[in-house]
Amino acid sequence: MSEEEDEERNDNKSVLVMKYNDKDINDIKEKIKKIDWDKISTEWNVMKFINHPFEEQNSFNKILLNPKLHCSKSNPLYMHKKWLEHLYNFKDFSDRLIAKICSVDHTTISYWRKKNNIPTRLDKGSWIDTRSGKKMLYMPEDYQHPELVPIARGEGRYVRPEHIVIMENYLMEHPELEISKKYLINSRYLKIGCIIHHINYNPQDNRIENLWLFEDNAEHNATNTSLFNCFSDLIKLNQISFEAGIYYVNKNFDYRNLDAQIISETLRSNKNINQYADIGIVKETIKEINWDNISDDWTVKHRQNQFVEYTYYVVNPRLDCLKSNPLYLHKVWLEHIINDNRFNLTDSRLSKLCEISKDQVRYYRRKFNISGKEDWGFKQFIKNDRVWIKVPKNYENPIAEREGGYMLEHRYLIECYLREHPELEISKRFLNRDGYLYSDCEIHHINFDSLDNRLENLWICENGREHKLIEGTLLNLVEELMKLGLIFFIDGRYSLNYC
Repeated sequence: MSEEEDEERNDNKSVLVMKYNDKDINDIKEKIKKIDWDKISTEWNVMKFINHPFEEQNSFNKILLNPKLHCSKSNPLYMHKKWLEHLYNFKDFSDRLIAKICSVDHTTISYWRKKNNIPTRLDKGSWIDTRSGKKMLYMPEDYQHPELVPIARGEGRYVRPEHIVIMENYLMEHPELEISKKYLINSRYLKIGCIIHHINYNPQDNRIENLWLFEDNAEHNATNTSLFNCFSDLIKLNQISFEAGIYYVNKNFDYRNLDAQIISETLRSNKNINQYADIGIVKETIKEINWDNISDDWTVKHRQNQFVEYTYYVVNPRLDCLKSNPLYLHKVWLEHIINDNRFNLTDSRLSKLCEISKDQVRYYRRKFNISGKEDWGFKQFIKNDRVWIKVPKNYENPIAEREGGYMLEHRYLIECYLREHPELEISKRFLNRDGYLYSDCEIHHINFDSLDNRLENLWICENGREHKLIEGTLLNLVEELMKLGLIFFIDGRYSLNYC
């Protein structure tokens, strides 16, 4: 395949997978104008019907169309058979999408499609879904999936993605495979909920060797995570570069030529950020303390009130602190974890740790004469794989006020930078009148390391959709990366190739 053909193929693919808002429609219009229409037809005249309501006879006028301009009522390219047929056969667009492109009603497009005898999807039996880019099939009448409802225009026929049909046929032909026994219904139909993954992320490459079957979304998500971990490493190694919201492969560089130690040092994470704001991490860390060196007696006594006898418990410091394992009754245990400055266990945090009220925590702390911690204390910490920081008291961002004076560090750093540079276009675009980021804005970490909040690693997106489009430019590189041998896929996971 030539470079021109490969570029055209990628260009066509990018059209197919678009979500069609106004900007996307305009992009498609521009791509259609750039098609070499001279090779498709040399005659661009059509006869347009003219209605004369006050005259006895109507008439036809010959008009000259221009395929290098947008389709519209004044340039009705949809009336030209070759033009319309090319969009249906080459792009495989629907009536409604072409109607948006031409700024007319979809019934107008449907009329000209029928008039020019252009086959419908049902006639052709297959088409490319313009949103997902996947090939769809109308199934034969004997296809009767027990977990699905026929949806093909009320004709009792099923519509299925081609890659699912290919997987079903393959498993049906190999009943001896464990996955065939596990995932097929009636030895024929794939169970609903199974996910078929395109290894090279090309939704139209339905070769069986490019498909991988997962039991559910959880398995599939783990594979996606492994891929984005590879992306993160390749970006850090400069194998993938980022510019103006688009990722691309740096073909003048091959990370496999680097020394293994250099690769290891480049990818090593050096984050000295307190992770103990997460009570779950505190729980696990406390259980791992060598308690045998701290106390050899783990018996505690307790009574509900003055009218009952004391009850004795043997608590286990290697288990979570709960009412059934009341470690908070053990003075040595409670004193030790409160004095461990890593955890900053205020009464509020202790109540979460031990699942008792703050009043109970305060009672036992005072009973054992243990000083408490009054301040939250963390100026910077990790929560849900994001860095949070304490902002100055005079920083009146509503998000910080709502979160008790804390903000995501990357949003705060971006806001500070833009506020210091009001002359920048991005400052005017993304800051509201109060000097804070609009709530819809999202910050993208270029190397996908959510703890790396250097300004040069941050990119502002207007909204979530724009953020997804940026990530989409990475997914378009998977096929190329695999052809170059820079990543590989084995046993349902992506990995770097250090060979």
